Amino acid sequence: MQGRKVGWSHLVVRKMKENGQELLHTENDSELTILREKDPLTQRLKLQTWDTLDGSVIRFESRMSSGTGEIIAEGRAGNGGLIVTTNTQGKKVTNFVPLPEKCGGFFAVEESLRNKPLRPGETRIVPAVIPIFSTPGEAHLTAGQEEEVSIGGLKQKLLKVTNDIKIAGKTLTTICWINERGEMLRTLNPDFQQESYLTSREIAQSRDDLGQIDLLAATTAKLKGELPKERPIRQAEYLVKLNKPEPAREKISEQFASDEFQQFEAIDEQSGKLTIALLDRTSPVDEQRRGAKPVPEDSAANSLVQSDDPQIIRLAASVAPEETDAWKVAQALEQGVRQHIYKRGYTQAFATAAEVARSHEGDCTEHAVLLAAVCRARRIPARVVLGLVYYPPQQGFAYHMWNEVWIGERWVPLDATVAKGAVGADHIKLRHANLHGESAYAVMLPLLAVVGRLEIEVVSAQ
Repeated sequence: MQGRKVGWSHLVVRKMKENGQELLHTENDSELTILREKDPLTQRLKLQTWDTLDGSVIRFESRMSSGTGEIIAEGRAGNGGLIVTTNTQGKKVTNFVPLPEKCGGFFAVEESLRNKPLRPGETRIVPAVIPIFSTPGEAHLTAGQEEEVSIGGLKQKLLKVTNDIKIAGKTLTTICWINERGEMLRTLNPDFQQESYLTSREIAQSRDDLGQIDLLAATTAKLKGELPKERPIRQAEYLVKLNKPEPAREKISEQFASDEFQQFEAIDEQSGKLTIALLDRTSPVDEQRRGAKPVPEDSAANSLVQSDDPQIIRLAASVAPEETDAWKVAQALEQGVRQHIYKRGYTQAFATAAEVARSHEGDCTEHAVLLAAVCRARRIPARVVLGLVYYPPQQGFAYHMWNEVWIGERWVPLDATVAKGAVGADHIKLRHANLHGESAYAVMLPLLAVVGRLEIEVVSAQ
């Protein structure tokens, strides 16, 4: 990543027989080590798929671990879709996901290219289950021309292929270079400046110069202008712009939420104006901007927000136990979560609420899932918010997660990471989610659409 080593990946493909049927079993182990504000984070991922020889997924398994927890997702094709079971700390949740015809597993693109290499100018669409998200998507492959590429000091002619992955209304772009046999020898994620290339096991697993990239610094959107030092900021207006426009990218109007807290006004397809103000709970509810009322999933336990976990129930009950006013309870729970997570750091990638209740450790994502869980345990509908927050050490807006709770007839933001009882205009909202049926990283998709491309300028703030 950005020219520094961050990890390795190892892929094995083999034929096997199962119940008399010949299948293709693909297994991938990978390890990623980065820094997050000087805290080392190592994430391990093991992916397996079992596909028919003509490319249809039969089943898959994904195991992702970082820190103390592990998220296990298992999927099996049946009844015209995927039955996906997610296992986290003491919680098993099963969901049904529609499956396109002839949809392959995690490595359907690699298998398609090996079976029939693309030629210059050729295009192809490959339905596939997308790794990490464990959700079907489409890989739109476009072959360019052959280029001279240097890999490990060896120059060779390889075909450049752009892979636009369509998933949940978003597009993730990867560029790969393949040889005449359709083998990927090099890949590049342009947003994160992350590349991989084929090499020996010794070079791949060497720990020399490993983990020197600070992901927080690399993904922070620098701010033009200054914000007041006092918090919370009552109101602010920003100009936002997405640079590096590409045909496959979404419009900027699709990236930012508009509600009672924040309003977005497009200037053109790549720029717009954000107006954000501290939400006054005493003001009349704006019916047009309020958004949808809570759905059952905003109050239910799931694989990431285990509000039915015994330890979470005890934690929720211990905070303001006699209070009946929902807003006062929510504010008290915000403070309670802030106090409960006393080991603050960035060594977790995305722990579940039940894990955080036991480890007392985490950053903004852990604060958000735990606050959502304890609020739901006290029968207050709650969801998480994915967005950006101004981070003074980097002089820019960094990825952040906080919450919204349903109070009266509106959604009200809270942020247990700082626990001020209110969320100010130094927060920029991309989307909200109740995390029902989502993988830990599916909620991150809006962030991936803006990372490395977003410019923010202060127009006014107070």
